[in-house]
Amino acid sequence: MAVAWTTWKTFPAQHSDLPIDAPDGPGVFEVRHMATGEQIAFGVSANVADSLEILIQPPASGLRSIFARKRIAHRPVDLEFRVCATASLKEARAEEERLDGLRRAYMQRRKASGWA
Repeated sequence: MAVAWTTWKTFPAQHSDLPIDAPDGPGVFEVRHMATGEQIAFGVSANVADSLEILIQPPASGLRSIFARKRIAHRPVDLEFRVCATASLKEARAEEERLDGLRRAYMQRRKASGWA
């Protein structure tokens, strides 16, 4: 079952205590650069809000950096995100596979037409 994407949303100001407007449950998320539209991150998560929060945290330094999760090098003010909330992690993974298939088909059509 296909789920619907939210509209593109901006991240709250970095030093505000506002939460990210994303579900605390499972889903698929995409983060892009506002000016260029470049995809910065795409993934599945059991807790979308937590995953987005981790992505925009400042990079760890010293010994902590060895064990740190992947962070985004851009400032959150330059980024926007959208999400597909799902009922389960299994459904989120299925949606990710469906979207990946659509993306691959698009790229193949583009390459076949000589656009690539």
